[in-house]
Amino acid sequence: MNNLIIDKLIKVINNTKANNKKFYEEYGWEQLLHLYQQSLVTEYELKEIDFSNFDGWEKKIINNRIHAIYHINKNNSDKWIVGCHGYSSSKESSALSTYLFDNLGYNIMVFDFINHGESIDGYVSFGVNELNALLEVLDHLINNFQVEHLGLIGFSMGAFTVNLFSVADKNYIDKYKVKFTISDSTYMFIKQVFKTILVFSNQQFQDYVESFMDKIIEKYQKDYKINVLEYDIVKLIEKNEKTVPTLFIHSKKDLVTYPKDSEALFKYRTKISKQDQILLFDTGAHVKTQLEHTSDYINAIKKFLQSIDLLK
Repeated sequence: MNNLIIDKLIKVINNTKANNKKFYEEYGWEQLLHLYQQSLVTEYELKEIDFSNFDGWEKKIINNRIHAIYHINKNNSDKWIVGCHGYSSSKESSALSTYLFDNLGYNIMVFDFINHGESIDGYVSFGVNELNALLEVLDHLINNFQVEHLGLIGFSMGAFTVNLFSVADKNYIDKYKVKFTISDSTYMFIKQVFKTILVFSNQQFQDYVESFMDKIIEKYQKDYKINVLEYDIVKLIEKNEKTVPTLFIHSKKDLVTYPKDSEALFKYRTKISKQDQILLFDTGAHVKTQLEHTSDYINAIKKFLQSIDLLK
């Protein structure tokens, strides 16, 4: 019985393609991208973001695994921003969330994590598989495009992945020419995220989740060869020798990830980075502060980039 429950819980965690599968089959990624764009502009107006150059996205399939799309800036830039979406989201969503950087002179690359969007099936790990996917995308970008420097922006699960990248290996920063990261609505503890996702996904599992968390993580490691607890981001920060400036963004009203996690990471990182910044909004749903506080959000990013001499 217990094994059946564990399998069911893992299936719930990895039910991340169901929402968009039909859209991809009926419309394709291009139509989905423009449907998202039109919907957001209609609902939120987003006058602060110029979408006049929004056409021209191109598709890349990296290593026959990861589906990515990219957008070249009209000013022939060699600056890049790579966007990392959140749990159960996709490249089309992060394309829109990252598009403000087109107005700042950046080319844009976004992609589907494993078991999301159009990328291959697999297992969501909230960090390990996601970091590996990001590294594959960065390898492709560096090897196939002219890159003077690049930045990373992540949302929720993507934010954790970006945070992990910034402290996981000091060689990554120089290899991929990363100059900054932006962490929107991150979390600190992977085990807590597993629990949160399960409770949000189906209330009937609420009584089971706590008692089965260790068994779920054990099954990941034993059966799928994924140690979801491989990275302890606090320990990585403590032993880190090199990082890049990070801007943390969070809503104090976030009910999915905790703003205190962003505050704690910001505080921990003061030992290794004096150029980090943090912006906490008083209102806003999970990963929605850009839509609900667009001007302040964009101005914070501009201020951050100016402070590290990347925006004139």
